[in-house]
Amino acid sequence: TPSPTEPSTEAPEPPEEPLLGELTVTASSPDSLGLSWTVPQGHFDSFSV
Repeated sequence: TPSPTEPSTEAPEPPEEPLLGELTVTASSPDSLGLSWTVPQGHFDSFSV
């Protein structure tokens, strides 16, 4: 018979907080901006302004 598995007592590591680096305007018009950014830590797909 298999022995019961003891639950882990270690807390899972929290996900890494993303950190936004440089934010640069790459293009502009009267009604829009093009932006680029660096992310030295974590991951940003996009964000709202």
